[in-house]
Amino acid sequence: MRNIPHHKNQDIISLNCGSESHALKLLRFKGDGAAKLWAAINVLKLAGLPIDMPQGLIETRSDGFLMMKIPESGDFPTFQAVCQRAGVRVMKVLDANFPDELKNLRDLLTRLSS
Repeated sequence: MRNIPHHKNQDIISLNCGSESHALKLLRFKGDGAAKLWAAINVLKLAGLPIDMPQGLIETRSDGFLMMKIPESGDFPTFQAVCQRAGVRVMKVLDANFPDELKNLRDLLTRLSS
């Protein structure tokens, strides 16, 4: 793990445990951006949004990284798809109480799609 910050262009890593291997998308954030997004995703998930948690959070002195498991389809869900799965009732609560967290998630899912 200590080598991850040195590979600025690497965005896909493989996490191996025994015979299991998982492809993860590595996202770099400046400052405490990764930790803030991790917290936002936790809040939204606990509030009922059907999203997957990042597989890991790594922080260095100057930046941070989120590791997101790549779906079997190879495509991350769109923000619209996540909202539709959540349903109108959940989205009304989230819109009213967690607008900043939803914006951060929208930005993340847009970034994962590109």
